[in-house]
Amino acid sequence: MTTNPLKLALAGLLLACAAPLWAADIALVIGNEDYDEIRDLRRGDNVVAAASALERAGIDVVGARNADLSELQSSVAQYAQMAPNADGLIVVLSGRFMHSATDTFLLPVDTDRPGIARLSFNALPLSTVLAVLSASPERAVLVLVGDGESDQIGAYLQAGIGQPTIPEGVTIVSANTREGARFMRDVLAAPGASIPDAVGATRGMRAAGYLPDGFAFLELEDAPEIDEAEAGYWELVQELDTINSYRRYLDRYPNGPHADEAQQRVDAYTNEPNRRARLAEEALNLTREQRQQVQRALTILDYRPRGIDGIFGPGTRGAIARWQDANNLRSTTYLNAAQTNRLLQQGQARAEEMEAAAEARRLELERQDRDYWRRTGENGGEGNFRAYLERYPDGLYAEIANARLEAIDERKRNRAERRDRRAWEQAQELNSLDGYRAYLSAFPNGVFADEAQARVRVYEEEAANANALARARAEEDALGLNPVTRQLVERRLNALGLKPGRVDGQFNERTRRAIRRFQDRRNLQVTGYLNEPTMVRLLAGGIISLFE
Repeated sequence: MTTNPLKLALAGLLLACAAPLWAADIALVIGNEDYDEIRDLRRGDNVVAAASALERAGIDVVGARNADLSELQSSVAQYAQMAPNADGLIVVLSGRFMHSATDTFLLPVDTDRPGIARLSFNALPLSTVLAVLSASPERAVLVLVGDGESDQIGAYLQAGIGQPTIPEGVTIVSANTREGARFMRDVLAAPGASIPDAVGATRGMRAAGYLPDGFAFLELEDAPEIDEAEAGYWELVQELDTINSYRRYLDRYPNGPHADEAQQRVDAYTNEPNRRARLAEEALNLTREQRQQVQRALTILDYRPRGIDGIFGPGTRGAIARWQDANNLRSTTYLNAAQTNRLLQQGQARAEEMEAAAEARRLELERQDRDYWRRTGENGGEGNFRAYLERYPDGLYAEIANARLEAIDERKRNRAERRDRRAWEQAQELNSLDGYRAYLSAFPNGVFADEAQARVRVYEEEAANANALARARAEEDALGLNPVTRQLVERRLNALGLKPGRVDGQFNERTRRAIRRFQDRRNLQVTGYLNEPTMVRLLAGGIISLFE
């Protein structure tokens, strides 16, 4: 049978501790937030900062912030060595939990979310912690801090705390990250503070196990002398929660009971000057689709986020900073709710302006198209049809002109001499610049000479634009469009009356013609291939306010 090495180490330490080395209350505090392979727990390390309140109340504290497996084992082993000779025991575990039908586990930050067979070797079992706490009945409190996650993980495991088996005389409290830290400061570290009353008065907090009426971890006679002026000032400082407020506290109370925590906050703001802005954006909990809307708005407003993928990387952060500068806002690279709405509203307004301009351009181009058709195509004749198509290859009457040229071509075939017709058929089979030039060389005045010259001009233009078309194809390929997105493009083109053909996600010549028409009417580079500006304009109508 395989034995858990952490449990063995703890059992040995418990047996080894025979002489009384400690008499004070002791606490183990683990605050895990920044996980390597799984989703972080926002504010998961708040409990580490709150541990200073326990120390000020005379409680010895051991523990770690963002503990990997080795640090977790070391901290628990140290605590287990001290526990048998302590008066009271507190354990605060904050992080990601998983539970099975028989036990609950705290995951270290370097976890790879192991299966049930390896979990007891790669995480901290609560059964081990509860065994240590059971040595101090009626003076043992376990606080479990998480976010209520409860997803199924495989056949035998589920995310979250579950329902641990509680030894007699042990109290278990579960809370979210904000309330867990507050519970440590205001209840566990406060003499006479009733745990059952505090839990009952706090929404979302739960307690189980040993819970007699009025149960407080610290007795009132243990209360330290409190400076009421300092306490009130500290409460105000926490409400302001700015680097300057913490600095002012340190200036006034350099050796105050909250000096260490204030200095930690100053260091956090110094190391990350835009911390509050980051937290404000994180609090929005933007979905990937909403982040894409933000990126579309930035693109339409020409702030160049370098992609519409729903991931706020360096390109998007730089674009947000440029937008904030242009709007006389502090350049943090992070958005709050008001800024997000403002940005999306500006994007929507700009999109509407661009669409209005595109509609005006469409009407003017169609007016010119119809006017030129009246002066050429309506009069009939091969030369007029070719002149119209040279100017408007994707024009309103392009299909009519092409159909009539095909009829003219057929009539030419019928009356062409056998050698001329055969040479033309060979040129069409080759369908290349050299093939049409060979025909013109053999039959410079042949029945199909006009058509051959028109084809030569097309190939020469394509050759001249080959590099540009290659770049256009590469830009479209780089978008990585899946079939669903391609169908969305086709439906949008169809809704605009641009006749892309069948909506099947396959871009044929009709689709390319519709894209060229769309680009031309919006004064975009006309290639017939999609790029980021074309996609943004196609999908611009989806920008809406997120917080109305």
